[in-house]
Amino acid sequence: MKQLKIFLLVGFVLLFIAAGAVGYVWLKLQHALQTVPTIDVEQVTPVFVESDDTPVANTVPEEGIPIDTSTVSAEQKEVAKKVGIDLDTIVITPQMVSCAEQKIGSTRVAEIMNGSSPTTLEGISLLGCL
Repeated sequence: MKQLKIFLLVGFVLLFIAAGAVGYVWLKLQHALQTVPTIDVEQVTPVFVESDDTPVANTVPEEGIPIDTSTVSAEQKEVAKKVGIDLDTIVITPQMVSCAEQKIGSTRVAEIMNGSSPTTLEGISLLGCL
């Protein structure tokens, strides 16, 4: 019985020390995160360079193609907003089309630009191009 009491006492002491160490590290981490300065980063759109690998992107005007969002439902706009995309201001740029051509191929991009809907897997792989 005496050994059990000693075991429990040592266990509680070690547990208390561990909890104190975790609390100390958490406080130091919170302090460090509060003092980190924020940096304003300006988004720079890279200049598009025409390439033989991206024939569809070569046909997109430099100012881009504005998207008509009148057929997009409110639910779809909410989902896009959660992902960080504002559908009211999005413009398809040549860089986006070039990225899409590299991911899913020129013929499929041309089909999508002519009105075909991308599949779910294509949509997921194209998210990185936005």
